[in-house]
Amino acid sequence: VQDKAIKKTEDNSIAEKLKRKKITDLRDAIGINEKFRFINELFEGNMKEYNIAIDYLNSHITLSNAKIYINDLKNIYKWKDDDTITINFSEMVERKFL
Repeated sequence: VQDKAIKKTEDNSIAEKLKRKKITDLRDAIGINEKFRFINELFEGNMKEYNIAIDYLNSHITLSNAKIYINDLKNIYKWKDDDTITINFSEMVERKFL
């Protein structure tokens, strides 16, 4: 039982390290399943709009500009701040600016 607790703690620390790892290119960092989940759940199935957003966020902008852009997307697509998919997308974008 103690071994499971230790392993779970190690898994969490590895996950936390990955969450803090810098992303240089969002397109490369987002896996295929995650990509289609973002497209379907955040961009109403519109791949073109998703690609525009990723291209913009990958361009040489600041974190504050990225946050403004994400807030605009939240308003346009009615994203919920407490929705897991919204949080995942926002966290990935923030990692680009670490």
